[in-house]
Parts: sequence; structure tokens; C-alpha cells
Amino acid sequence: MASDPASLVVPVSPPPPSDPVGELYRELEAKIREYRPKDDLAPLERAYQFARERHEGQTRDSGEPYMIHPLMVARILADMRLDVVGMETGLLHDVVEDTSVTIEEVRARFGEEVARCVDGSPSSPNSTSFPPRTARRKASARCCWLWSRTSASSSSSWPTASTTCARSAT
Repeated sequence: MASDPASLVVPVSPPPPSDPVGELYRELEAKIREYRPKDDLAPLERAYQFARERHEGQTRDSGEPYMIHPLMVARILADMRLDVVGMETGLLHDVVEDTSVTIEEVRARFGEEVARCVDGSPSSPNSTSFPPRTARRKASARCCWLWSRTSASSSSSWPTASTTCARSAT
């Protein structure tokens, strides 16, 4: 009795994506489109490309591309339904610390609002002495925590990152 040729076929799992970083960005963009369908995501795309270029060649201890970390941070912020500035901040949050990029370059390319959030809300808008790394991380964490706390009671459906960062600086 002959075997059915179809029963001899061994299923093959699909190959891993050739660009896991690009795939994560596309997933992030799709997530944001779910709750901000009319927002212009061009600034987000620019932040992604900028961060990706600056983190090129960097890897995490696990061996994965470093850029996966900022994308996952931005994904968490997207899950919190933060605005586009918040997502830009998530993508750019390590470029000043881990690359040759300065906060002035972030400000010139992405504006004061993004620079203030990336930097962790310096004490004055014109300040050139920024808090150390730990202080910046704590300020960024406060931004996210305060956003999550204020969004539930806010009359506005979508608080902005700059409003939240301004709240955390006080």
C-alpha cells in the first residue's frame, strides 16, 4: 500500500524576519495607528531612523541589536497611549547617553519638547547643564508614572509628553 505523499511533508517554520528591528518598528507604528489613526507619524519615523543609525553596531549583552531596547520602551509608552512626542522620547532616550549625539543635536532635529523629555526635564528651559544619567532616568520614569496617574482623571483623552514632563519637574 502506497503512502500518501502529503503525509511525508514535514512542516517547516518560517524563517526569522531578516530585519527584526524594522519589524518591531512596523509593529509599533501599527499599535499607535490603533489609537491615533489621524496623527502624522513622520516625526516618529525620523526619530526611529535617527536612533537606529546612531545605535548601529551596538548590541545588548544578549547579542540582539541595541535598537530593540528603545523600540520596546516606545512600545510600552504606546501601550500607555502616550502621544507621538512620548514615543519619540522612547526611541531617542539613550542616544545622548550611549552615542556621540548631544542634547543640542536632539533639540535641533526634534524640537524643544522632545529634547526636554529626552533630557529628563532640566530645571530651566535654557539650561546647558543637565542632570546626571540616574537623575534623567528617574525624571523619565516620573513622566511615565505621572502620565498614567493623570490620564485617568484628566478631561483630555490624550495627555502630551511635554505636559507630563513639565508636571514631573515640579
